[in-house]
Amino acid sequence: MELMSDYKASILIVDDTPNNLRLLSELLTRQNYKVRKAINGSMALQSIVKQPPDLILLDIQMPDMSGYEVCRQLKADGTTTSIPVIFISALNTTKDKVKAFGLGAVDYIPKPFDENEVLARVKCQLELQELRLNLETKNRTLKQAMKDLELALLESRMLRTDLERANQELIVANHKLGELAIVDSLTQIPNRRRFDEYLDKAWEDCLKAKKPLGLILGDIDCFKRYNDYYGHHMGDHCLYAVAQAVKQSVVLARDLPARYGGEEIAVILPNAGIEEARVVANRILKEVQALGIEHRASDVKNIVSISLGVHSLIPSVDKTIGGFITECDQALYISKEQGRDRLTVFSKISAS
Repeated sequence: MELMSDYKASILIVDDTPNNLRLLSELLTRQNYKVRKAINGSMALQSIVKQPPDLILLDIQMPDMSGYEVCRQLKADGTTTSIPVIFISALNTTKDKVKAFGLGAVDYIPKPFDENEVLARVKCQLELQELRLNLETKNRTLKQAMKDLELALLESRMLRTDLERANQELIVANHKLGELAIVDSLTQIPNRRRFDEYLDKAWEDCLKAKKPLGLILGDIDCFKRYNDYYGHHMGDHCLYAVAQAVKQSVVLARDLPARYGGEEIAVILPNAGIEEARVVANRILKEVQALGIEHRASDVKNIVSISLGVHSLIPSVDKTIGGFITECDQALYISKEQGRDRLTVFSKISAS
């Protein structure tokens, strides 16, 4: 991907539905992107090998090869693993999203899609990719500079200061690159990738120590209506404010708030039983309410609110992380069904 201000990014759309191909192609072409199309997975892989695109919009349900398999093959190939993949699919369950992100996707857009959302997410991922490439280029340049300085240092100790400066720049660049990999650019809290990594580690730690593991899943109430009413720019501000309120509610260093996807927020609570998790969830409800963000399009209240699912268990060999998430998501669903702006504890569902 060339890093020029007038460079037109290349986007490959993979979908077996002609109408979807046409709509997405016209939408992106109007934004001056160079658009290529493929009607199945095999054609997409051939096109990518021949000329790698800057970004791939990938459908999941296709006849000859699923989008999941296409993504798996791309991420297994060192020449294509860094190409960002956005799944765009009618499949919209937590299980589908977990599988997509587990295969290496950077985003997931459900169908029917909103054109402005597609453009915003495509633009965001292209900007992130450009920043990654910039940092990687700088990283390589600085590493080479360090090698050159080390050789020169054998001839003259006067170059020590320059070497130390280059080393510091390398540390800063690596730090930025590391942050980019685990922090959501919009909300400035850990991203889905960091969530998955941390939940895996917390699960293993609690399994070994026979300690409880708490989880909170949250969904901003009527957020699509908020976006439709106030616009995506204000929607982004709302997401950021709510994410920061959730972060403010988490007081222990070992607890991790993260953007789970879209308007969904999650909190991982190692060593937290159900009562400790409930305390954090109640804090989140109060912090979000205290924001007082106007929401005239909500059918819950006239300010932005959030619904929460709360769960805690002691990990064991007969339980899975996927099942843990699903149960917490069920509690979140009950909160929405019972009027939103509330929390539901999974154990209460099980007992009823």
